Amino acid sequence: MIEWSFRSVGFPEIPKPNFSGLRKIRGLMVPHAGYMYSGPTAAKAYQALAEDGAPETFIIIGPNHAGLGGPVSIMKRGVWETPLGDVELDFEVGTMIEENCELIEEDTVAHRFEHSIEVQIPFLQAIYGDKFRIVPIIMLAQDLQTSKLLGKAISDAVSSSGRDVVIIA
Repeated sequence: MIEWSFRSVGFPEIPKPNFSGLRKIRGLMVPHAGYMYSGPTAAKAYQALAEDGAPETFIIIGPNHAGLGGPVSIMKRGVWETPLGDVELDFEVGTMIEENCELIEEDTVAHRFEHSIEVQIPFLQAIYGDKFRIVPIIMLAQDLQTSKLLGKAISDAVSSSGRDVVIIA
C-alpha cells in the first residue's frame, strides 16, 4: 500500500532520501486514515520530506481515538514493532519532553489500540529504512492549553537535544 500511495499520485517509486538536503522542513501535517483513503495525500508529504533530507528523530503526535490512557501519553522505551521491522524509540528526547510537561505520562496502553501513529511509520521505513528514531505521543486532551503546553515541551526538548527532528501530526 505504501508503494501504491506514491504511484497513485504520479511518483514512479518510493523516494530515496536526499542525504545532502537542506533540512528546511520542521513539521508535517499528515492524514492518518487507512492507506486507501489517505495514503496518496500522505505520500505527497513524505515525498517532500525525502527530498528535504534525513532527520534523526521524528516526534509523531496522534489523536487518541480509543480514550485509553492519560491526557498526553508518550512512549520512550524499547522499539515500535511493525511488519516492516522494528523502529527504535528516542529515549533521550522522549524523556526531555516528558520532564518538560506535567500532563505527559509514559504510557503504553494508550498506544496499544491506536492507529493514528502506526500508519505513519511504514512511510518512514520505506524511505529511511532503520536510520531514524521516533517519539510517539498520543493526545487524549486536545484543547488549546494542553496543545500549547505540549508544544512548549517539545520545542524546549528539541532545542536542548541538538538532534535533527521533524514533528509529524
